[in-house]
Amino acid sequence: LGQRRTRPGGHEHLAEGEPGAGKSHNRDDLVVQKAILEQAPYLSASLHINGGKVDGPERLKRAIEQLVLAGDGRKLVFLDNVDYLGYRGANRTRSRAQRYAQDMELVVRDIISDPSLYVVGTVHDEEWRRGRWTWDDPAIDEPAAAVLGLFDPERYVASGKLTPFGVQETLAERRLEDFPGFGERLARDGLTSFFYVKHLDPALYMVDPAAAIKQVNETRVKMKHAK
Repeated sequence: LGQRRTRPGGHEHLAEGEPGAGKSHNRDDLVVQKAILEQAPYLSASLHINGGKVDGPERLKRAIEQLVLAGDGRKLVFLDNVDYLGYRGANRTRSRAQRYAQDMELVVRDIISDPSLYVVGTVHDEEWRRGRWTWDDPAIDEPAAAVLGLFDPERYVASGKLTPFGVQETLAERRLEDFPGFGERLARDGLTSFFYVKHLDPALYMVDPAAAIKQVNETRVKMKHAK
């Protein structure tokens, strides 16, 4: 996922990073490498999707109950976008945000208190939250902050650095795996972070790398400050 800020902790961890850093991609890699290949029970939930459902917390609670019953040994739970609880988006009403934050705090507390579950979550960086956690409503702000506080405070920083396999996988998702020399050029130039592999214009990069990088960096700024 990246570099840990300090020493290891318990069994509930957060990886944080700016928008486009590849946090969700890291989720996919972790699920494949540590759950599917090792045949370990797991559950992966994106809270920005779960939160769009009226019964989202109850759905997650039922899924966790089924996971706990799925054999012996520790199971993996991956919660993507944990800081969605405090997010103030254009389509979120105050009443729904209050209900979701309060209900989800109870669900996440139960998940983390279960010693059979190894819990990993992703969050955006603090700058992102400062611009989007703007309810100024204790009924939302307090449970949202409390959920982040349930995790080990010594977070991983999601660097987005991809392995050669990850580079090829990301290029394949863009249908660029056969673009002549692009993957090799990225590796040679040291541009194997998820954001560049995901967004660089291959045709432009092969003739004018500086212009392609500038284009991507402008996209990154827009993503970081988009509402």
